[in-house]
Amino acid sequence: MEKEKLKLLLEEILESRERKNEKEEKKFLSLVDQISGYVDINVARALMKTFLARPDYGTQERVIRAMLSGGREIYIQSILEELPRLQREARNWIEILLCPEIEHHPKLLEKIAQAMPTNIKTILKEILNDEEIRQDYPNAIKIAI
Repeated sequence: MEKEKLKLLLEEILESRERKNEKEEKKFLSLVDQISGYVDINVARALMKTFLARPDYGTQERVIRAMLSGGREIYIQSILEELPRLQREARNWIEILLCPEIEHHPKLLEKIAQAMPTNIKTILKEILNDEEIRQDYPNAIKIAI
């Protein structure tokens, strides 16, 4: 896909992230489907901005699949980079996005997290040290940040 078309799609995705009805949901999903397979770190960062503290009616699962089309490293990096915003604005997404990575890809998560700025490491440490997280996701104790 050419860069200009990709840029326009990302702009449309970000403009439609506050979907208010079924028609807007369908348009959003169509845009996400078009970008799937063309995900790099910049596209993943933009897609992460669509995780909001509002009902998503299952649309964000498609965003996750699109993000994963860029590879797991890009996916994890984009999640970690968004932790401060998610913590402030959409806490419910932290467990949904991060905990599968804690449980199934702890070493990769650890490797990527070690390169993150201190503020992100601090948030991640809080998550990893949470008693409920440690009970539900035993690999949390194996991740050294």
